[in-house]
Amino acid sequence: GARFDAVLCLFGVIGYMPSVADMTRAIATMYSHLVPGGVLLLEPWLSPGQATHGRVRPLTARRPGLEVQRMNYTRVSGNTLVIDIHYLIGDERGVRHIQEIRTLRLFTEQEYRTALRDAGVGDISLEAYGPQGRGLYVVQREA
Repeated sequence: GARFDAVLCLFGVIGYMPSVADMTRAIATMYSHLVPGGVLLLEPWLSPGQATHGRVRPLTARRPGLEVQRMNYTRVSGNTLVIDIHYLIGDERGVRHIQEIRTLRLFTEQEYRTALRDAGVGDISLEAYGPQGRGLYVVQREA
């Protein structure tokens, strides 16, 4: 029942919704928590044309006494992106390995707009760039 001036859904986390119907319900719930005049900011995840099958991406983080190596491998299957992430974490206790597998939906712009419309949010604007360069849907609840 809480209401907020702003609800933020950033960094592409909406991609964890497995379907347009699930995304529509999530958006409707976020919107329902806005006060009149409140703002919903929704940053999209990658679209089908932006995801790369077979991409390998290494990253390294270092601090005194700690080093973390992260390596991702992506698989695209239809409108789904699977990211296989491996971490090597080295410190004074030794080296350990952690693996994560993340599955995200690749929604099209039309699917975002359909979900927003079906969630009943009213006027929608899409900012061209957004925090990660994927755009930013901005919705304001009527006062």
